[in-house]
Amino acid sequence: SIIAIVLVLAGSLFTRSFVTSRSTLGMSAFFIIILSVAFSFGLMGWRGIKANSLCFISPFIVTGVSVDDIIIVLEFFQREVDKGTPAVERMPIALRQAGSSITLTSISTVVAFASAALVDIPGVKSFGLCAMFAFLWVYVLTCTMFVAFLALDQRRMDQGRGCLFCQKNGKEVPVTPSTRKSSYGLPVQDMFKKLSTFLKRPQGLLTFFLL
Repeated sequence: SIIAIVLVLAGSLFTRSFVTSRSTLGMSAFFIIILSVAFSFGLMGWRGIKANSLCFISPFIVTGVSVDDIIIVLEFFQREVDKGTPAVERMPIALRQAGSSITLTSISTVVAFASAALVDIPGVKSFGLCAMFAFLWVYVLTCTMFVAFLALDQRRMDQGRGCLFCQKNGKEVPVTPSTRKSSYGLPVQDMFKKLSTFLKRPQGLLTFFLL
């Protein structure tokens, strides 16, 4: 399910043009999830905290929060790109706008699972610590590693290089808001558009409730 979520994210960032496509950037979510979970279990092992079956639920919860943080940062950054903000100012402005949202979300989530770590039940305590460490590291990696990936990906787009192997394609048109928006609408976007249209219909609602 984690791989499926990451693939959907990568697919939603895929466009008809390899220059404006950010599908490879979407795959960075997978590395953030893996590194966060590895950090969590590694820290627990270092501190001598025993993991249990509940701890293996944390990667699935971390996946949702990680993808959500990535989408928020990417959305605010893309707004600055579309506005024509100078390259050196895009990321600081985007992080100022998106930072408050992901920071408050991360703090509240970490505090929530930290409170679970105060319970005397060993299984719940281990799960709370495992999730707390993982969410903390997701926040750190989103503000550092993903931001670096995003800056490099935007530099690739500005240079007119494709998302695969960063090859130069002389036939590509300059990346502008109009060309970027006109490139969207490939399978994943079309699928969700058709799904939302179907769910608005009575038969769609009936199918949803039956499922």
